[in-house]
Amino acid sequence: MDRKIFFVTIFAFLIIGCSENETGLRDNGFTGIIEGVNFDELFALATSEEIDIVQSDWNQRQIKVEGFEQVDSSLILYCNKIATLRIVSHLVDGNRHYGAIIIPTSNDNTKMPLFFYSHGGDEGVNINDLTSMMGTDSQLQELGKKVITVIPSFRSEPLIYGDSIVYKSEGEESPWDSDVDDALSLLKLTQKITPEADSTRIAILGISRGACVGMLMSVREPDIDLVVDYFGPTDFLDKYVQEVTGDVLTGTEWNLPGLDYLTEKIIMPLKNGELSIPAARLELIRRSPVYFLENMAPVQVHHGNGDVVVYVSQAERLHERAQELNLDETQFEIYIYDNSGHDSITILAGLYSVATFLERLFIST
Repeated sequence: MDRKIFFVTIFAFLIIGCSENETGLRDNGFTGIIEGVNFDELFALATSEEIDIVQSDWNQRQIKVEGFEQVDSSLILYCNKIATLRIVSHLVDGNRHYGAIIIPTSNDNTKMPLFFYSHGGDEGVNINDLTSMMGTDSQLQELGKKVITVIPSFRSEPLIYGDSIVYKSEGEESPWDSDVDDALSLLKLTQKITPEADSTRIAILGISRGACVGMLMSVREPDIDLVVDYFGPTDFLDKYVQEVTGDVLTGTEWNLPGLDYLTEKIIMPLKNGELSIPAARLELIRRSPVYFLENMAPVQVHHGNGDVVVYVSQAERLHERAQELNLDETQFEIYIYDNSGHDSITILAGLYSVATFLERLFIST
């Protein structure tokens, strides 16, 4: 198979579940009262009081390492180098959660940075897709040889290895919120059980849903150094989510990861009078990294301006906030690509910049 075609195929697997919606882009959003829901109130910008409430909730959550079990350990070829693959499980909020840790062999005692991969979609994550992707591009291959790669699943989703080995994490799904709890718990577990890890150097590469998770992880965990955001949602109060919500209320279907959860837990309860707008807003704000950018690690953003799954307005909102905060290029980078969308074209276009950005992990400070 041609190398480029193979690379595109691998990335298609990595973002599976992020298919285009049926309505396409729209110039005008919903305003006023839609199906009994006041959109002007629901989608107003977050207030400082609301942001403080969300941060207070996060501060009260205790990320623990409990119930650790090593499920499997084997040698694999990773980035053209022998590595140890460990499948581990642990408890998060009483639910058994699964993750993978890949540790390259080393000829010395040099500790290696942690590199988190935060997956897109809501169908779980296949370890083989990531290992294939990392081994296909030369820059990523070199990175993979020097880092400990950590792959979290999210609650209610499978961690898949190969064609048939499946470990399904327990718990009720809570996209972009409890996902962060799961990933942070795996981070702390990895730091505890991996003597080869340098816990002072941590980077996250997130795709779509996983990019939002990665950004929120860095807001809640100051030890995280770098975040790469590939077309992730950043603001659940902006016109993009406003349009999705309006369509759901008026019967137009979208195929988006996490939308079933938002529909069941937020949108329809609002319509039925079972959830108040203030309560719904807090649920949306806690999933919106843009309101916490000042507490985020340096972030590099990649987005296509033809994205009809996560509108480019989400990246633009983050950029606007970075400008308001006067963040310089060492703290915030953004790349918007013409004629590309929620797909491998955007990912491939950004690889050189990503590799350069992540090399900061190896620069002495």
